[in-house]
Amino acid sequence: MKGIFHSASIRSWSWPLAVGIGMAVQGAGAPRTLLAQETPATSEPTPGEVSPEAPSVDASTTVISSELAEAIRQLDDDQYAVRQSAQRQLTKIGAPALELTAQVAGTGSLESSTRAVNVLWKWADSNESPLNRLALEKIAALANRPVEAADAQRRLAILRESEAIKAIVELGGRVDPDRSYGMGGGDGAALQVIIGKDWKGGVDGLKHIADVRRATTVSLWSAPLGDEALPKLEELGAVRRLELYGLPMTPELVEKSREKLPNTIVAVRGPARLGIRGIEAVEIVPNSPAAKAGLIVHDRIVEFNGKPVNTGKPIDDFDALTAEISKCKVGDTVVIKYTRGAETRETKVTFDAWGEDVGPQLPQPDAPPGAQGLFGPIPRVAPAPVLPRVQLERRIEIKPEPTDPALPR
Repeated sequence: MKGIFHSASIRSWSWPLAVGIGMAVQGAGAPRTLLAQETPATSEPTPGEVSPEAPSVDASTTVISSELAEAIRQLDDDQYAVRQSAQRQLTKIGAPALELTAQVAGTGSLESSTRAVNVLWKWADSNESPLNRLALEKIAALANRPVEAADAQRRLAILRESEAIKAIVELGGRVDPDRSYGMGGGDGAALQVIIGKDWKGGVDGLKHIADVRRATTVSLWSAPLGDEALPKLEELGAVRRLELYGLPMTPELVEKSREKLPNTIVAVRGPARLGIRGIEAVEIVPNSPAAKAGLIVHDRIVEFNGKPVNTGKPIDDFDALTAEISKCKVGDTVVIKYTRGAETRETKVTFDAWGEDVGPQLPQPDAPPGAQGLFGPIPRVAPAPVLPRVQLERRIEIKPEPTDPALPR
């Protein structure tokens, strides 16, 4: 790599940068210091000129600034061992070298730019906050490094999502795997953001949802929010489903929000919760009223409080069922009839509220024999972990360099 540059051109680029390095170091957070390339403070003043007072500089700060200037210059040194040492020195200096290292990464020679980028990646992979995030932001802004910039932007999105999820949980919300749009685990799993009755973030706290890039469903269940939350929710155009359950919202305003979210299903229900998914109960929410009443997966509700809800069309039947439930209040008890296989049964259900703590994810009973597959009960997928793991890959130099036995391995 070094063979394509003339040493004179390297020095002509490095030294002018080093002359102005004091200003750059100051911008990176270190105090202004005098360097060897600048006019010494002890020089005699010209006739008629008042000698300025020498600046008071801490000795340790002077050493750091001098090391920074020398490390930047040596990134383009003719000797491989010197360049390697300079790169390690920059990594060790850390935050005070951030701005200048980013400048070299964006405008330096191929050699110095590559090494500066590697230093930024080293900081990005570290546990030092906020240096790791700031380094990623610097890489993401590099116009001369589109591949690295795209990688940094992706990792920034992951980092922002992790921080947003943490903020949502701290404000009383919850983030679960979204069972409506995928049960797969891992960092690519769809997520459901649940804002319940314990929400302490108000309307402003909803801003964190926009950074949860994998959020496919946003559920406001009996949250202490009303019409004032609708403008913030209208910004969530990438969400596939928005659930407004048990909220005191004006129907006309909700309808206007629905028009502003043409690609989002906006579902509105009353405060009472049964706890099943679909008229044929493809899922029973653990500890919900349906579970406590003895319903299991694949039970089909055919009558609600004396009113038939069985037309043979699952979607219409479920809409009819939810409409009847919306007429109920929390604490109401009704009689429902349901079919299990070829048998019709009856039970009483007492409704609780959306947003109630459903407790741990308990295993669900097996479906009845008539609903099982040829080889026994249909297996159920275990939920993925609530919080995604932020995986930061280690960056490796693309071009191999010769091994120097004097350097650590």
